[in-house]
Amino acid sequence: MKMTLDMPPADDPLSLRMPPPYRCGIAFTFDTDMCSGYSPADRFGCHGRTAPFLAEHIRRMMDVADALDIRLHWFVIANGLENGLDWSVFEEALRRGHDVDSHTYNHVNLAKTPPEELASDLRLANIYLKRRLDVGPQVLRGPGGVPWGGLGPESRQVILDAGFSYVSSELPSSCTPQFVREPELALKDPLHFPVHRYPEGLIEIPLHGWCDRGWFDVVVGDAESLMRWRDASGHEPVPDGWRCPWTQPDALDGFIDFHKRMFDFAYEQRLFIDFVSHPYGFYLHDPESRFLREMMAHIRAKPEPVWIGTLRDAVRDLFDPDGG
Repeated sequence: MKMTLDMPPADDPLSLRMPPPYRCGIAFTFDTDMCSGYSPADRFGCHGRTAPFLAEHIRRMMDVADALDIRLHWFVIANGLENGLDWSVFEEALRRGHDVDSHTYNHVNLAKTPPEELASDLRLANIYLKRRLDVGPQVLRGPGGVPWGGLGPESRQVILDAGFSYVSSELPSSCTPQFVREPELALKDPLHFPVHRYPEGLIEIPLHGWCDRGWFDVVVGDAESLMRWRDASGHEPVPDGWRCPWTQPDALDGFIDFHKRMFDFAYEQRLFIDFVSHPYGFYLHDPESRFLREMMAHIRAKPEPVWIGTLRDAVRDLFDPDGG
């Protein structure tokens, strides 16, 4: 059966100005929350305190990225920067040349949170990110994602008033039942969901493809097995050689293959990809960082060079807010 896509057009797509000699572009971005779906219900929920085992995995991911000569973009829940917590891994990320930005203060959904509450949350997040990491607002990552066109005008104005020029919140491949039923539709995300400008002037950088949670827990995951593991062992380090009980043995192979094919489409069409996942998901499903290694080998095997950077880099290098 032929797959079709019926989605409204973007408000005001921005022109992609890929600098020579690059053919297309990709950013590898990661939301560093501890994923409430992997924590027993009576424990922490989705809080920014980074568990020691997860901080060490983030460092290992940065070791791989450094060896591959690429920069990663980390989006941090700012309540993890409260007094008495350890945020040194993000200080280290900045020292090593990676980017760190806001994932809100309390992991609030940008589209569903009342405007006054959202304004308070973003204001507090800005204070902590500046105080702890000397990071000012530029790109905001929306927790949980919103469907295409789901961020309303009041929320957009609050985000602008908080000092952000760019938001990365639209996650159509996980938020829309059509994609869950037919996951292959997401292969063309970079074409169907371009960077665009809202009427208020805020610029949206949509998320493309399947994040780790969407793929391993929804597309190829068994919800009952996940809940049993979460309640018995969630938010504890897993032993070496651990195998996920809620996915098929080849789940990681499928995740890598899907994103290689999505990249191939973006390469042919000269598009930009905003890839997103969580380090916690990679800790569980890809402890050896096969995804980064194999994606970069695939990317660098192409005959024309590919632009690789963070969303802050993309804002500077790839998109012209004044050029339409």
